[in-house]
Amino acid sequence: MVRTYLESRRNEMRKIGLDPATLIRVSTIESVAHNVAIAPVRYCARPALSR
Repeated sequence: MVRTYLESRRNEMRKIGLDPATLIRVSTIESVAHNVAIAPVRYCARPALSR
């Protein structure tokens, strides 16, 4: 799904490999979600992030 999205926006990006770009984006999103899940108090205590 992420790769398909990147393909649809191909003309807005530099010439990069979509497979590595997809891996980096998915890994980053999973990492952020995991950090919020294990430490929600620390992240949700910040007003900008709790919104």
